[in-house]
This record gives sequence, structure tokens and C-alpha cells, in this order.
Amino acid sequence: MTRKRDTNGKRRTQKRAAEDLVTVHKPDWRIVSDAEWSAAHERLAIIRDVYLRRTDGRPFGRPLLGDPLKYLLTTLALCGCGGAPLKARTRPGRRFYGCSSYHDRGPAISRNNADVPMVRADAELIEALVEDVLDPSMLRDAVDATIELLAGHHP
Repeated sequence: MTRKRDTNGKRRTQKRAAEDLVTVHKPDWRIVSDAEWSAAHERLAIIRDVYLRRTDGRPFGRPLLGDPLKYLLTTLALCGCGGAPLKARTRPGRRFYGCSSYHDRGPAISRNNADVPMVRADAELIEALVEDVLDPSMLRDAVDATIELLAGHHP
């Protein structure tokens, strides 16, 4: 819990001391049963496991839930400055990607005001996929490694 003002009455959010908190149990005030609470938290855990993860294990983007994506990089790319997801931005006749932290929360949160034209960024990604990921030898190696893993032969 926090309080909004300091001892002098100035606006400043700060954590309250543990001894300032008063806990009162009121079971009759519950709006959901224990079974509903457990079911909701089980569902949250399942959804949490579906989210994409970065290499450091933190959640990244949102999972694909069957809805086609309108823009290619909005769930794939992060801002190189602060790690926020890229956001699709439009202006009359132009589309581009920019740092979502900068555009949603302002320069106090992110100073990255650089925007990348969507056509150029999408073309770069597709070119890299075609040249590097879809290379026949890379695909062959990936398929071979997968077959070995499925057969129980760990390298």
C-alpha cells in the first residue's frame, strides 16, 4: 500500500510501513467463491505459460490467439533502447513502427523518438527470414535435429 502525501502534506507517493496496515477478514463480503477464485487463478497460470518468453525468461509480446496480425512486427520486435514492444503508428499516407513507451508514456520514460517506415522494416525482416532462416541447409539441419530429439538421441 502507498500513501499520496508526505508528513509535510506535499504530494509524493511512498510506501506505507507494515505496522500502518490494518487487515480485517470479512468472508461474508466475498464476491466470488473459493472455487471460482481457484479456477480464475488456474486460468491465469495457463495463459501466463502461453506467452512468448525472451531469452532471459521475461514475458514478451502477447500470444497468437488465432487472430491474424494487422502489422508484422508488433508482436515480434522490441525497441533497442528500453525493450518496449514496437507499436504500429499511422499518419495519412504513411505507416511506421515506433517505441511504444515513447509514444504511449512520453520522453520521461523513453527517449527513443525514432520511427522506422513500416515498408522498410517489414522488407528487412522478410529478407532476413528468406536468406537466413529459410535456407535449405538450415531447414535440413533443424529437421534432422528435431528427428534426433524425438527419437531420444540427445546430442
